[in-house]
Amino acid sequence: GLQWYYSLPPSVLLFAGAEYDHPLQSRAGGDRISLHLGSRWQPFSGTPWVLELLHLQEYEQTPYAPAFWGDTHRDRQLSRISTEYTWALNSAMALRTQLDWRRTDSALELYQQHGWSVGMQLISTH
Repeated sequence: GLQWYYSLPPSVLLFAGAEYDHPLQSRAGGDRISLHLGSRWQPFSGTPWVLELLHLQEYEQTPYAPAFWGDTHRDRQLSRISTEYTWALNSAMALRTQLDWRRTDSALELYQQHGWSVGMQLISTH
């Protein structure tokens, strides 16, 4: 794949990329091309709060499962907005919380997702 990153002072990161995925063994959908565009922003310099936007397009080269869906490809479009905040608990541990909204659209209803998720991680730096 190919990645491009561009940093804007004081705390904005823009990124874009393209990837061609050729599986070593056959798989549903065959080869896949992905394109993505996003940004990561720390609204207040020096604070552990981050906002992220991401948009991803995936295109598969062959129909996903012809026996079930005929000539339909699983091509997907993902949009995600997320925010996270990290608290330092001590010099070796931190607690990270994340709130995420995502929407995945696909020609195959089975692969469509819409909704919120919440996460919490305990992180060790050792």
